[in-house]
Amino acid sequence: MAESTPFFMYKDKPLVRKDNEIYYGYVSEGYFVMMRILEQPDDPDMTKFAITLVHQKKDGDMQMLNSAERVGNYNALELADIWLTNALAEQKTE
Repeated sequence: MAESTPFFMYKDKPLVRKDNEIYYGYVSEGYFVMMRILEQPDDPDMTKFAITLVHQKKDGDMQMLNSAERVGNYNALELADIWLTNALAEQKTE
């Protein structure tokens, strides 16, 4: 989706932080990933995340599809991107 947004982007999808939660992806596409910061030590590579793939249905209900915990920003973002990419690809084939 090629939109002009003031958000940080990762692999062409927005990253939006609110307190200790980071949302990844466009909610309007039906799927997004919520990453909750569980522990934030001085070393950012040791930050612990709880990651959840969420499906927002057309009626507004949300369904949690996958969840996991990862240590490190890169590890969390890569898993989030894999889940989101796969979910969006499956949605297009339906």
